Amino acid sequence: MAVVLGLDAKLLRGTAGTTGATEVKNVKDLTLNLESGEADVTTRATNGWRASVATLKEASLEFGIRASVRAA
Repeated sequence: MAVVLGLDAKLLRGTAGTTGATEVKNVKDLTLNLESGEADVTTRATNGWRASVATLKEASLEFGIRASVRAA
């Protein structure tokens, strides 16, 4: 799998997993924030080591749209 740099990434609009998604071409300054919660699952079986697992995930997408200028 090739690595896509942020500079080369694309914002697609449409239903996930379908071929009907279209590229939004006038996007600028796109930021994708991904986070997950954490739960402590430490037990005696971890021999004094703290253990944690990821829980609920959160995502936010922030971007600007360039205004289109049409020639008269």
